[in-house]
Amino acid sequence: GSASISTMFITPVEAYAPNAKDLNQLFKLLVNTRTTKFIDYQGARTVGENSMRAIAIIMRRNPLELVDMAELKPWTKKRRNTAVKKLQKWWNNHRNNYEKYISSKKE
Repeated sequence: GSASISTMFITPVEAYAPNAKDLNQLFKLLVNTRTTKFIDYQGARTVGENSMRAIAIIMRRNPLELVDMAELKPWTKKRRNTAVKKLQKWWNNHRNNYEKYISSKKE
């Protein structure tokens, strides 16, 4: 027989379902570099990285598109810090009208 490895994560219930009412806190959490228990093919993720994933789900787009940083480049500490600063500035300027930035495409 042959062995196979899957990168799918199966959980009976989601630990957290991203909700637009959480966006303010999610943008604040972007700076948090504590490691979480979530591990994927690249290793453990930080609270901030998971926060960015939640923002992406809510906004239905890569949040880095909002600050012109969506190009594929290595996710270094410097790049992460720059992205976090830009995203938090974006949120401070758009928190009252963010809905118009939610992508209309369904994934």
